[in-house]
Amino acid sequence: VIYISSPHGLTEISISLSKALQSLDGKKRFMFFDSISTLAVYNSPSTVTKFAHFLVGRARAMKIKGILVSLEKETGESLIRQMSQFVDKIIFVDGN
Repeated sequence: VIYISSPHGLTEISISLSKALQSLDGKKRFMFFDSISTLAVYNSPSTVTKFAHFLVGRARAMKIKGILVSLEKETGESLIRQMSQFVDKIIFVDGN
């Protein structure tokens, strides 16, 4: 678990995540990022998209599997559509 001082600090998050991902050892490495939608409340959609793209690219380069969690209503269709271009799969979970 990594705690960040502010959801505005995407640079701080990027640096902390890079360090955390580098510290993972072993063959089975996994990242769970919760939540992209919170970042979208505090940052512009284009900034969040760039951050998510960086995060996915970094994880792929390091051969780390992961999940990015986002609430559809809070994230917005446009941001989800943009992020869908660089993730492997989108899973929609219905409360029913």
